[in-house]
Amino acid sequence: MTSQATAADGNKVGEYARKRYSGFFQRLVDRREQTLLKRLLAERFGGHIPHVVDIPCGYGRFHDLLKGFDCRITSLDSNPHMVARTRDTTQRSDGDRTARADVLEPLPAAAEDADVAFCVRLMQHIHDGDNRSLALRNLRGTGRPVLVSYYDRACIHAWTKRLASRLSGKPIRIRMISRRQFEGEAARAGLRVRRRRRLMPFIHAQSFALLEPVAADAR
Repeated sequence: MTSQATAADGNKVGEYARKRYSGFFQRLVDRREQTLLKRLLAERFGGHIPHVVDIPCGYGRFHDLLKGFDCRITSLDSNPHMVARTRDTTQRSDGDRTARADVLEPLPAAAEDADVAFCVRLMQHIHDGDNRSLALRNLRGTGRPVLVSYYDRACIHAWTKRLASRLSGKPIRIRMISRRQFEGEAARAGLRVRRRRRLMPFIHAQSFALLEPVAADAR
């Protein structure tokens, strides 16, 4: 890849970061997500988490939220330009790390001792249930909690997506699943739902779940 192409891709990431949550409704979504995620983390860990692995970190949207828990952050993403954006534009501590990684593969050594895996706005882009279970298993590692989002189909959002797909003849690009299906995929990864929150109940598909490892002898 040429330096010009690399710069262009980096510029696209910067533009995405500026525009993604700039609209009125998206600002509301962002504010609501930040509030719910902060609450879920605080309910489980209190005010301090020693080490968080954030994958996909994207452009670092949740970096400040996580830093509010006085933690060391390992920021991972499959897109090297997102990794670079997070590394170059967020306030970092000495123990923070960034690296390129894919959630469908075992996480790098830098994430091994993380106290929680933080994975937001990814699962709806993984269409295969076995791959979602694989991703959750990699996030779980040797036995850590996972804070993850997924798209729950029991909402108006899902109905409008299906209607738009029928009218346009184009497939739905994101995957919405039932609560039971999500719990089954989590169980196959050795995880159970401890807490759950909906972004906008029965309106928006975005859902958050705090998953806890299940002891091997309890499975």
